[in-house]
Amino acid sequence: MPHHNLPRPQKTLENLGLGILSWRGYDSVRTTLKTYQDAGFLDYFGEKLLFLPEIEDEGIRVAAEFAIPYKGTAKNLGILGGFKAMAENMTSEYLLLAENDFKLCDPNIDNFSPIARALESLQSGQSNVWRFRHLQNPGPQLFSDKTLQYWPTDAAPPFAKIKAGMKRILRPEKAHRMKGMSIYTEAHPSDKFPNVIKQLPSGDYLVRSDVLNWANNLFMIKRDFFLNAVIPMAEQNIGGRLINGFPTIETELNRSPWWRDQKFWIGVSNPGIFTHNRMEYRGY
Repeated sequence: MPHHNLPRPQKTLENLGLGILSWRGYDSVRTTLKTYQDAGFLDYFGEKLLFLPEIEDEGIRVAAEFAIPYKGTAKNLGILGGFKAMAENMTSEYLLLAENDFKLCDPNIDNFSPIARALESLQSGQSNVWRFRHLQNPGPQLFSDKTLQYWPTDAAPPFAKIKAGMKRILRPEKAHRMKGMSIYTEAHPSDKFPNVIKQLPSGDYLVRSDVLNWANNLFMIKRDFFLNAVIPMAEQNIGGRLINGFPTIETELNRSPWWRDQKFWIGVSNPGIFTHNRMEYRGY
């Protein structure tokens, strides 16, 4: 559907850049960018970059199809290396960074306001990073079932509640870390865990980082904080699970106590505007 009849942004957010990391995955990135194009979403950003590790002609064609500037590297850099290089090749003060398989859930709604609210929150110092994955329609590979093993909903059967209570007694630290994912399982997570989850007047959430892991799936962050704090800490903790032989940011930050100990505030768009839509297997 053409986007000329959709709600238009009041202005381009000149200090916000959109970076899309795409190692191959051309079906995914085309599908993703088509939703952005249909929504007029690309118009929101003062800077745009399609970053293409192990660059191929097909990636360059995708960039041309959607009129997005591109840069690339001759070799695959992995997820951590790719995000780092992409951010280094951008200049905006704030960045919305994504892998290539997070499409807009609905191009025909107001997708600008959640982005603008998140940027304002980061600029004010209210939060440190923002997420936009849809809470009810997140797409595959969310892994929120573990939360229910520790914190079942009120509708769960009595046996599940008893079993969860025992798990919380046996593993209290793990139970605490599971609270944040209740944003995907509870209708009112801030009522259940008010010390670590706050609901803003907009309906969006703030979730403390001791209860919610770092996630790469489309986040907004201050460029300097990402390159000078998040990336160095991930690089200091490389180990454990690798993807295609490369570190991921997620594994490294979430195996280190740093992310939890800082008690950063993670903004979570409610209900969110993106869903995971990977169309090819690329090793993970």
